[in-house]
Amino acid sequence: AIEDTGATFHSDIDNEPELYEGREADLIGALASLTKEYGLEHETFVERVSKFRVIMQEMMLPGLIRWLRVVRPRAVAYCPLMNEEAAYAAHFLGIPSVALLTTAG
Repeated sequence: AIEDTGATFHSDIDNEPELYEGREADLIGALASLTKEYGLEHETFVERVSKFRVIMQEMMLPGLIRWLRVVRPRAVAYCPLMNEEAAYAAHFLGIPSVALLTTAG
């Protein structure tokens, strides 16, 4: 469906091996895998998200920076609630960025 619009699909799982390699291949699955790796299964979901959010962003950044270097965007639009790491990567590479709230409510 994405390709039918003329756009190109890029997979986070393929581009961010530091987070996804050897773990469940989606964001919630990666969180579950990290929870087991750190022995924090007794924590609530909210506690886990709070504890792993920054760690997961740190694991995403190398792959995101590599990907941005390949696609060479002129600007980065990102959701500050869901993809805060995009702002950090864009800043690191000197790419202009703009936050766009994509979550209704």
